[in-house]
Amino acid sequence: MHDSTENCLSIGNQADLERIAAAIATHAPHQLPLYRAVSMGLINLLQPERPGTIPKRMVENARRPLIFLIGDDDYAGTGPDGWASARRMRQWGRRAIVHAAEGKPEHYALAVTGALACGRLVLVECSTAHERAWGAFLAPYMPVLDISAPAGLPHPIAPRRGETH
Repeated sequence: MHDSTENCLSIGNQADLERIAAAIATHAPHQLPLYRAVSMGLINLLQPERPGTIPKRMVENARRPLIFLIGDDDYAGTGPDGWASARRMRQWGRRAIVHAAEGKPEHYALAVTGALACGRLVLVECSTAHERAWGAFLAPYMPVLDISAPAGLPHPIAPRRGETH
C-alpha cells in the first residue's frame, strides 16, 4: 500500500476551514464541534474517502490529538471492508466511537473530548446495517463507544423526495 493523500480531505489554511465550517453549519450543524476544535487548534481532523489512505507520516508527525472520521452513513454504506484506510486506522486509534444515530452536537463534542484525552480517536458514522460490523472490526484493538439509533429505527433515514440531508 502506498501513501497517498488522494481522496482524503486536507485543509490547508484558515480560509479553507472557514468555508468548510460555513457549509457544515448549513448542512451538518451537529458536526460543528469538530470544526470549531480544529479552528481553535485543539485537534487535527483526518477524513478519507472510501478509496483514500492516510499517510503514516500524517499520524506520526501530528502535534495535536487526532480524530479520524469515517463517513459510512451516506446511503452507500459498505462497512469496514469498503474503506482502504480501515486497517491502518484500526491499528492507529486508541479509542473509537461507532455512531449509528441521528447526529447531535453533544456526540461530536464528546468525540473532541475523547481525542483530547486519548490522543487518537476513531469516529465512524455508519448506518444501523453496518453498526455491528464496525464495532466488531474495531473492538479487538481499542475500546468502542456505540451510539445507536432508538430501538427499531434505522439510521440514516432516507430523505423524502426534494429534501436534502
